Amino acid sequence: CSALAGITITEPATAVTIDSLYVTDVSCNGQADGTAMAYASGGTGSLGYSWSSGSSTATATGLAGGGYAIIVTDGNGCTASDSVWVNENSALSTSVATTNITCNGANDGEIDLTVSGGTAPFMYTWTPGGNTTEDVTGLAQGTYSVVVTDANNCTSNTGSSVTEPLALSVSTGTITDVTSAGGTDGAADMTVTGGTAPYTYLWNNGETTEDLTNVGAGTYSLAVTDANGCPGSAVATIGEPTGITEANINAGFSVFPNPNDGKFKVTVSSLDEDNSRLVVRNIIGQLVYSEQLSKTSVSMTKYINLSDKERGVYFISLEKKAGIRTEKLIVY
Repeated sequence: CSALAGITITEPATAVTIDSLYVTDVSCNGQADGTAMAYASGGTGSLGYSWSSGSSTATATGLAGGGYAIIVTDGNGCTASDSVWVNENSALSTSVATTNITCNGANDGEIDLTVSGGTAPFMYTWTPGGNTTEDVTGLAQGTYSVVVTDANNCTSNTGSSVTEPLALSVSTGTITDVTSAGGTDGAADMTVTGGTAPYTYLWNNGETTEDLTNVGAGTYSLAVTDANGCPGSAVATIGEPTGITEANINAGFSVFPNPNDGKFKVTVSSLDEDNSRLVVRNIIGQLVYSEQLSKTSVSMTKYINLSDKERGVYFISLEKKAGIRTEKLIVY
């Protein structure tokens, strides 16, 4: 005896497939806010999702940067798999290079900001001042901070302090007057503080040292420049005997006539030393006449002509190592 039977084997109309994957990258470096979404179809019955991150829905959330696998399973246990990559930008970072103020009160400080990582474009907010540029210039002394925000709203903070030197100060210290009229043993000791060393010096007589030595009487001006080109100045006045100081010396002289029209004679009784001088100075102590005298035991007469000088009061002096004798001289 025999019997025949038929069996029909069916299969799903379509296989399980993952049609598309969509990824939202991490917004800021170090965050875990990326997402991945899978679109699947086919197979039998409902579809289940299994992400390597642990998510069991079509959309995986809270993802850090990296690779993730997904398996989609239908009611019969048939599967399809794929993978995605969630990108993470390099960290937004900032650095600064500061140029301090050159001269006290100049307000020319600068901060050069460098931005790396993150996602362009960037926005800048400086405090204080509210500047919105990457770099800032024309800064006064103080501390400055900046917040940098990228296109994903990621932020990075940094700051810097701008300093300024003390004001360059030039002052006149000890003045050493010349010891005798026409002498060149005067000196000026100057003091320079503040600014930025080293300093350069220039006197109006051409000297390039900080202090003056071995100079005659007069007014000297000093210009000081520091390493940043900041200027400073001071004046030193070196005096000399005015020729109106009297001393008892072993010599006498007379002037005739006095007053006079600028022409007169001077009689010196005697001189007991060489290198004496007969000098005439005006009312403010300026030298208008000078003659070297030699040692003599007898009287000598000198004829002097000041008729080309201004009318007024003068002082005629006999200068010796032992002292000075002075008489008033009137030229009318």
